[in-house]
Amino acid sequence: MENGFMENALKAITSYRNVHAARPEETELGLSIVRQNSILKLEDNDFDKYMDIYEYIRLVTFNCLAKNISNEMANQGRPHEVIFDVDEDCGLLRPIVFAISDYNTRNLYIFKQVMKDNLWKNEGGENTERILQRYKSDKCKYIFLVQDYAYLQIINHNDDESDPGRGHNFYSFKWFWEKEFGSDSYSIFENQFNEYLRGVKEYLSYFCVKSLTPRASIDFRRIVEHDLLTKDYASILIGRFTQSKNIAELDNENFGLIESSFKNELYSIMLGKREFAESFITAEWLYNSMKKAKAIDLTVIGISYFKTIEQLLYSLICLRKDDNPRRNIKKNRSDLTDALCDRTISKKDYLDTTIGSMAHFYEDNLDILSDELSAPAKEYVKKKIFEYVTIRNGYTHKDNIHDWSKIDYIRESTISLIFLLIGSYRFDELEKNEMGIRDKRYFSNFYKLCEYMNFYQNNLFCFEKNDGQKVWVIAYPDDGASMKDGILEYSGEIFFHLLGDPQKRLCKINENGLPQKISLGKLSFGRNDTISINPIIVKTIYEDGKYVALPIWAKDKLDY
Repeated sequence: MENGFMENALKAITSYRNVHAARPEETELGLSIVRQNSILKLEDNDFDKYMDIYEYIRLVTFNCLAKNISNEMANQGRPHEVIFDVDEDCGLLRPIVFAISDYNTRNLYIFKQVMKDNLWKNEGGENTERILQRYKSDKCKYIFLVQDYAYLQIINHNDDESDPGRGHNFYSFKWFWEKEFGSDSYSIFENQFNEYLRGVKEYLSYFCVKSLTPRASIDFRRIVEHDLLTKDYASILIGRFTQSKNIAELDNENFGLIESSFKNELYSIMLGKREFAESFITAEWLYNSMKKAKAIDLTVIGISYFKTIEQLLYSLICLRKDDNPRRNIKKNRSDLTDALCDRTISKKDYLDTTIGSMAHFYEDNLDILSDELSAPAKEYVKKKIFEYVTIRNGYTHKDNIHDWSKIDYIRESTISLIFLLIGSYRFDELEKNEMGIRDKRYFSNFYKLCEYMNFYQNNLFCFEKNDGQKVWVIAYPDDGASMKDGILEYSGEIFFHLLGDPQKRLCKINENGLPQKISLGKLSFGRNDTISINPIIVKTIYEDGKYVALPIWAKDKLDY
């Protein structure tokens, strides 16, 4: 690293992070018991420990930054003072990370983290007279710990690119360092600091894993839904990008039939409450949660994907029970077959439900696939099932999986086979419901509107009537919404209060009372010292009875 301050900071952090016993006098005084009896215990003890370590890292890192700056100034022979606390409780001076008073330039540099909110700021508006006098300074500059764009925290900044503060005194850390010590010096510092941060993250070994509570699972399913609907299945199936989507036996026409069938509504089968859907959601959650894990066995993720396919194949096969007396399936631990019917299915462990046996059932019963597909297309689906059997049998027997690329391969193979199996299958409406397809209401214009306005609760919307009259409202959450089968069922009404209503009286309308157009809005702020706020339209989301915006799952980086 070749930076003594950063090396010492990293040593201090690793020592603090290492598991160690508390001092006896600490435990005997009983403060830990008091903490455990807090009436506001919203997290577990591990979270408390993480926050304690995180706060320590912050303090050590701030101290390290201050020492690096102080060292650079000392090398230039510039007298200065490093300040880690400011007694004055005024304006932007609190909270600070640290401050440095430069006695040569009589500048007070106040180092801060990013503000929690944007603000209007008048030049020299904060009261800094006492602090400037105390540290023998003429003016202060706020240096934020960001690479660039510190000025964007100020609503009324100007667009003068020649002024790094854009008319105010908010500056980036990079600008400060390059101005005071040069761009070459900053490049060296940046490389050293990035190496320091990598070392901290590597040793810290903490990362966020979110639990799938019933409510969180709804939002996580939206993320999975986005992936199912936007994935380029053609590229996965052929292993490289192609414009023609001509995949050997699966020509453009048959690929289009499968894709249309899958993405229309059938994909939602994988988001329901059947066992195969639960296994798939679990696999996706494990994949999403353990991406940053190191030095562990990843086999459990692969098994969850394999289990998904095995359960899905069996569920699809069971749909064909009793529809053809000549439809047989292999018996368990036997070379003999028996009829696929209620009698054989109801006997526990009577049928051979291994993935290889089910693949052979498909081989002998390609008529269970859609009549719209050609014979070569059906053969292609069969071939992909057998390829997956080979993948499945190649893992989890005795060797652990530590390579993420293998998990990625298993995942892509699983999702592409889900696409083929569901998109090519011959369903009637009763069978779709049996497989757990989402209710038609989920795909309705009004449901999508309710979902959108609940997601953007507390945001500004414009209701526009047929005569062009506009009413600005603030969306309010639907407190009557309830969870059912992994989705939210809304009360059937949209809730809001009128913009500017001091009492914020709750209003509501149902589907029959909707205006001609509904648009997402935002507040536009003026760029001068006179505060001005005006509502403006961002985009139309509903018009003439149709939902016209992108669905919620299409939002980038949807959280859960």
